[in-house]
Amino acid sequence: MPFLRQSTIQTIRFGPFLDIADGVTEEDALTITQALRRLSKDGGDFAQSGETGNSTHDENGWYFDDLTAADTDTVGELLLYVQDPATHLPVWTRWWVIEEAVYDAIYGAAAEGPLQGTTAGVTLDVAATGEAGIDLDNTVGDLATADFEADFLDNTLLADDVIAAEQIAADAIGASEIATGAIDADAIAADAITNAKIANDAIGATEIAVGAIAADAFVAGAIDAAAIAANAIGASELATDAIGDDQIATGAIAATAFAAGAIDAAAIAANAIGASELAEGAIDAATLAADVDVYQAKVFLIDDDGGTEDQYTVIWFLNSQPITAGITVPTIQVIKWSDGTDLIASVAMTEIASLGMFKRSEVSNRVVDGESYIAKVEATIASATRTWFQPVGRDST
Repeated sequence: MPFLRQSTIQTIRFGPFLDIADGVTEEDALTITQALRRLSKDGGDFAQSGETGNSTHDENGWYFDDLTAADTDTVGELLLYVQDPATHLPVWTRWWVIEEAVYDAIYGAAAEGPLQGTTAGVTLDVAATGEAGIDLDNTVGDLATADFEADFLDNTLLADDVIAAEQIAADAIGASEIATGAIDADAIAADAITNAKIANDAIGATEIAVGAIAADAFVAGAIDAAAIAANAIGASELATDAIGDDQIATGAIAATAFAAGAIDAAAIAANAIGASELAEGAIDAATLAADVDVYQAKVFLIDDDGGTEDQYTVIWFLNSQPITAGITVPTIQVIKWSDGTDLIASVAMTEIASLGMFKRSEVSNRVVDGESYIAKVEATIASATRTWFQPVGRDST
């Protein structure tokens, strides 16, 4: 079965076309239209071919035509048949469409072809990413120093945690195994030893001699914020009372030493901040966030029995201080204490001059002496709706 390259125009020949009457005579003058050329892709339904023209006779009843890129766009079997019962016997042929890369690797110009077979007992390992290597378990003989190039083995070839405590025999590396001065700064490549190369808990208190790490073992500024991993120093890493007044220089801890949000409720012990910890005047209006502001309102009612109206006056307060600006959409609603219905449905109030105080005159729905009411006032202040309830009314005398 011939192979075709996927999604590629290909000239094909098909035949021979033989006369329907005797099955021998070659038909060399047929009109094979697009509709007569039927294709099935990878077992799919038959459909006419993509080439619109008629097929051309070559010789001895064989015809040729082009398969379009659309004809060959599906990997798998491609079947072509041509049948006209009035003139010739049926003709069919099959191809196999394969991926472009596979086709080019085998049939393309200068193609190297498939890998050759290996000697028995030798395994060629191919990784998922395509790299090939040798399975050393199937090799014969030992590797000597001369078999490795200089600097062949570096930190990039070692997997994380490949050398842990269990890979090194007890006392395998002692003072006698290391020449005096053998390990100095020049012997260790930059970044050769990273946290990924050291197994968890590989270096503990028992691995470090008393006094082995002194102040002069560190380069000036070697330990900064970048050198300490996030959450590396927690409560369990600090001994009780490890940090006292004498461990912190005057002015060492400033506002810039704390990340935004570093000190939250979980970071402060119960009762840690008392009166003695707060300087006089430390908490003022500027230190309070907007979400602890307290809004209040005061409703004044003048019920003038001798007059023709009830007069309502409303003053808004922020943290007990009158608000004189920034108040919008002020309304008042008066609710009957007796049954909860409205005496006055919610209605807009009018500002008194530009003082931040608001008024409402009511001539129709007036309070009745001896009855109780609840005034509900609302306004938009600091981009939020503020609401206040206050009992109002007057006695019956």
